[in-house]
Amino acid sequence: MYEEEAKRRRNVELQNQAALAIQRQWRQYLQEREDDHERMKSIVLQMKPTSPELESASTGSAAVSAAGTYSQSTQAALLQEYDDLLSQRTAILERNLVCQHRIACHFAEQRTRKGEDNTNNQLTPPEAERQYWALVRKLHEEKTRLLRKRQAAEEALVHLRERYQGAIDGVLAQEAEFREFIKEISQCASFTHSNHRIPAEDVNSFLEIDEKQRGNIRKARIRYLQLKNEAKRLRHLASQGTGGGSSDGMYLIDLEQLKIENANLNEKIEERNDDIAKLRRKVTTTVHVLTHMREKLEFKREENAELRFQVAAVEEELSGVRDQLAQSKKRRDEFLNSNLRMREKIPLVGSENLLIDYEQRKARINESRIRVVDLTNTHVELVKQIKKYTSEVEQLLRELSHYPTTSATAH
Repeated sequence: MYEEEAKRRRNVELQNQAALAIQRQWRQYLQEREDDHERMKSIVLQMKPTSPELESASTGSAAVSAAGTYSQSTQAALLQEYDDLLSQRTAILERNLVCQHRIACHFAEQRTRKGEDNTNNQLTPPEAERQYWALVRKLHEEKTRLLRKRQAAEEALVHLRERYQGAIDGVLAQEAEFREFIKEISQCASFTHSNHRIPAEDVNSFLEIDEKQRGNIRKARIRYLQLKNEAKRLRHLASQGTGGGSSDGMYLIDLEQLKIENANLNEKIEERNDDIAKLRRKVTTTVHVLTHMREKLEFKREENAELRFQVAAVEEELSGVRDQLAQSKKRRDEFLNSNLRMREKIPLVGSENLLIDYEQRKARINESRIRVVDLTNTHVELVKQIKKYTSEVEQLLRELSHYPTTSATAH
């Protein structure tokens, strides 16, 4: 860790030294330019039109006479324009130097974060300045080339848009019609179990999710086409560079790396397409589950309403039964109180043995009463018979009283 810190500090010091060397060289260059400018002024003031510095500065700016003489006003205008251009160039170069220094520090920090060690590749200040200006020129050329290429691409894009704008508008119109068709169908559709309409919020959310998925697919297709074109361009560059002698191996290596990257990107695209398909299936399943749950929720709500109605009816019935129960308890208490009073008055009530004995005695009394009645009837009959027989005996006695002898003899 300490070695890396020391390397980083050494890199920063070397970069600062290179930047100071470039600034020193640049100041010397500016001083030389100022000296040349002063010499030019003196030459112009001395009316020497053959100076190469003045000719290079005034090229294309004003009309020059065939004999090479200038008027005083033209010379003053040229000098003023030259001074302005020099000051603008100086300011631009100083600003460029500061920006390049910042960029160098930024790249150094990036290399330090990545763990690169460039201590062996440091150049001396003159070589660094030469390489720097060469890279600046190359950067300017690349920017110009990219600008031309961008303009050509923009022109081609405009041409293609003009060519295919009708088809694009037709596709967008068909998509809008298809969405409207989906909305109309969803408005007319209903669930099989509950016969409820599909809510507009669900339809809109489904259309939004479908639009997002279509946008993702569109982006994936555009990315695929870009990578395909990039691979085609790299193959073309590789085929053009096959005659480069010793660089054939490098082109082949780059081509193989690009093929591997392209294969990896194709795999990623396939994985992304699989993810999109999974998401669509998941969305479809979620929509079905939500639809089923909503139907079940509606059914449960209706069932709950019916059960609430039944509970209300049962509660009403229960309140009536409670009233009856209270009245029954009241009557029971009254019966209990009357029973207690009856028991106090009639001790037999409540004793089973006494009641059985009472019933038995009552049965015997009834039997005795019946027997008394029968005996009374028999006694009456016997009394009648006695009276009858008594009258007959008396008659017989009276009849026997008429025979005294017989009676005396008998005595």
